Amino acid sequence: MAKSQKNKKSIDQQKILQRVKRRKRRARQIRGFIFLLFAVIGVISVVTLAARAINSKLNPADDVDAYTQLISPLVGLNPVPFESVDEADNNILVESAIWAVLQREDTEKYTKNEYDQMMIPSVEVDRYFSKMYGEDNLREHANVVDADLTFVYDTETDTYIIPITSLIGNSIPQITNIERDGKKRILTVAYMQYDQSIILDPAANTEDKLIFVKNMTYVIERDGEEYHIVAVRNYEEPENA
Repeated sequence: MAKSQKNKKSIDQQKILQRVKRRKRRARQIRGFIFLLFAVIGVISVVTLAARAINSKLNPADDVDAYTQLISPLVGLNPVPFESVDEADNNILVESAIWAVLQREDTEKYTKNEYDQMMIPSVEVDRYFSKMYGEDNLREHANVVDADLTFVYDTETDTYIIPITSLIGNSIPQITNIERDGKKRILTVAYMQYDQSIILDPAANTEDKLIFVKNMTYVIERDGEEYHIVAVRNYEEPENA
């Protein structure tokens, strides 16, 4: 009898520990989701402010705000330079399309799994991938892995599972110069970093909190009514600079 009571007590203790672990995991998930939400809102706010701040300094025929919105998800991932989309890292391209969905869409409409992780339909990722790189460059769906996180592709639901604690890189684009070459626009893009307080408080004043990191060159090309990203290059100072 004593042994039975002891076993029952041990089982009860295990159940209590399991409940505590579940509550802690749930709390971490909620905190992570809130952090992700603020991060997305913060990036959108800063990108918009940056574009508006320099829009009047460039050719009025160029839609600087639209160019900035186009490249911002890719800039945030600090891609290795490439001369064509075919040469680019597939993980980076697909991940940038996922971040474009998170930045531009109302994420409340997406289903969540049993772990409270957002599930983005692959058709949404395809739509933004096409906007950024063109329909001819669509990729097959698979897990997206980088150094910090993994976006799991669920074949059963045809969705990408978004890690609750995921966070896009801290580079914000500022387009400082635009050169025209036929249908192409060659953009000089300043990579700016922002203070962590901007993530936690999207309404914070950002004017004095952006720090220049480096310049890169982005090449976008007009296809019908839209521009697509076709190349990313290391920046070279003009000879007459």
